[in-house]
Amino acid sequence: MWSLILTLGLQSAPGIEHELYRTQIAAAESAIRLSELAVARAWLDRTDPKMRGFEWRVHDAALDECLSSIPTGSAKVAALAASSDGATLAFGFSDGAVALHRASDGALIAALGSHKESVTYARFDADGSRLVTTSYDRTVKIWNVAERKLDVDFKGHGYPVGGADFSPDGVLAASCAYERPPERMVVGTVHLWNSKDGTLVRSLEGGRKPLVGLAFSPDGTRIAAGSWDFCVFVWDAAGGEPLKCAVPDEGIYNAVDDVAWTADGKFVIGASKDKTARVWNATSGELVATLRGHTDYVVKLALTRDGATLATASDDGTLRLWNTADWSPRATLIGHGDDLTSAAFAPDGSRLFSSSTDGSMRIWDARAEHYGGAKLTASAAAYVACYSPDCGRMAIASFDGRIEIRDGNTLEPLHTWQAHPKGKSCHALAWTPDGKALVSGSWEPVVR
Repeated sequence: MWSLILTLGLQSAPGIEHELYRTQIAAAESAIRLSELAVARAWLDRTDPKMRGFEWRVHDAALDECLSSIPTGSAKVAALAASSDGATLAFGFSDGAVALHRASDGALIAALGSHKESVTYARFDADGSRLVTTSYDRTVKIWNVAERKLDVDFKGHGYPVGGADFSPDGVLAASCAYERPPERMVVGTVHLWNSKDGTLVRSLEGGRKPLVGLAFSPDGTRIAAGSWDFCVFVWDAAGGEPLKCAVPDEGIYNAVDDVAWTADGKFVIGASKDKTARVWNATSGELVATLRGHTDYVVKLALTRDGATLATASDDGTLRLWNTADWSPRATLIGHGDDLTSAAFAPDGSRLFSSSTDGSMRIWDARAEHYGGAKLTASAAAYVACYSPDCGRMAIASFDGRIEIRDGNTLEPLHTWQAHPKGKSCHALAWTPDGKALVSGSWEPVVR
């Protein structure tokens, strides 16, 4: 009796393993469709390596579309910046360390020094000779890149510093935080100071909440900073009251965590915790566009030098690319397994660098438009797709034995038929050289 039960158990075990594997793959696929990327990654990682087949490889590839992924160590990269020649990246770590890394492969070039607490922001000056970093430790530091030393240690803020930037000519630096003046509530504060010696030039105020993320306008005459007062403030660098660019109240917490200017200085962009990026006219404060698609906080922004492409980085683990000509979405970049912390374009706009709390830095092809998952859905799991010799049509063979023909340019369906019996699959496909016929293969086993 016991031997019979044991025998039956051994015979059924492979079936159970297969069903478990199928269930895990189905769970991963559902998570991907819901943009729950970390959940999908966990389901794929739980599968038995011996069971992993074509479908596992497809989903694994869909969860990481970057050119390369580089581990950044136990301390997470909290901020990154790209030098003007694109060869060097500056990393600001969660333990306060600041270091220079090679952009091509992430290799360490030099350690510059450290803040006492996590870095919050990093920016190179226009020629890449200096780097400014900010920190929760309430300091702003300017590093001499060539000599690998600290030039200025600005301690004018009384609370954690949320952003900094150099003026285009490099003469001034600006940094933002908040203060608690005597007999007053919290005041958002920007300090402008001499970038050579740290001498305070003037201070600007805006709102009753911390300021996070800061950028000079391209001509250096204005400064924008994100506010937890649910807006972006824009000041004249010479002083005065700011223009308030308000984030509409849609019933979701809408503090702003980062800002950027378009290349022509006409528009200012804010990254909001309401899962959007907003675009305003920087002169009138009029809301021009709302960029939707992320499923969690938008935390950082990056623009190509020519201003044509905006990248938004989110706590949903993705980056999105947008065309600034009409603010249309262009691509979704999937690969990170946790919150994004920073993003920066190479100067020529060809690559995008990103960092995450998943412990990696990733490099992306910033000019590609193929990111973002399936552009069409087959009738079942698609095993093979191939273009006709003239590229005018695409043929797709599926697990359910069907073949589908689509327009090679628009991907619109043209024709479909049951080429092989259901359950026998259609997993091999080829066009004849003249494009007039197809050859298909199946598990029947039959070639048609």
